[in-house]
Amino acid sequence: MWLGLFQASHGLDASQLLPAEKAFVPTVTVSNNQVTVEFAIADGYYLYRDKIIADTQPKKFLGQPQFTIEGKTKSDAFFGRQQVYYQRAVLSLPFLKPASGQPFSLHLSYQGCADAGICYPPVDTLLNINGDGRYQPLNLQKAIPFYNNRMNNPANLCHPQNPIATVFNYLGKH
Repeated sequence: MWLGLFQASHGLDASQLLPAEKAFVPTVTVSNNQVTVEFAIADGYYLYRDKIIADTQPKKFLGQPQFTIEGKTKSDAFFGRQQVYYQRAVLSLPFLKPASGQPFSLHLSYQGCADAGICYPPVDTLLNINGDGRYQPLNLQKAIPFYNNRMNNPANLCHPQNPIATVFNYLGKH
């Protein structure tokens, strides 16, 4: 319902929007002293700097992220003034203690939008790191676990099986 109204008022064809896993693609490179995360960001999309979060298991394995590319300042209706990244974002996370090939899990969380005015819910993915090398997620796990592949596409936000659409539909009738 809401996406339909937005489409009608903004002339947006939501079927043209990419799913989050194609709009924002992380690649992780692990070396003996740091982890580097590089996001390839599709044309017409951007990532929020403050919404990029990396965490590990075991905890406190990595230091604070250092962004190696300057973002652009954007006034956002929901979040105010934000640093955002177009095309690519790169952050480095130093190991707090020598990693020495110790396996760990890297949890990435990030959020972005399409320039067309549609923002995605936060995306979560988990990578199992087993030493130096390059890693990419095989299957991005959604922040909302009941979304399946069909519901991941923003064009399907009004689909009757989408729980969010069901709630809005209910509220619109009452």
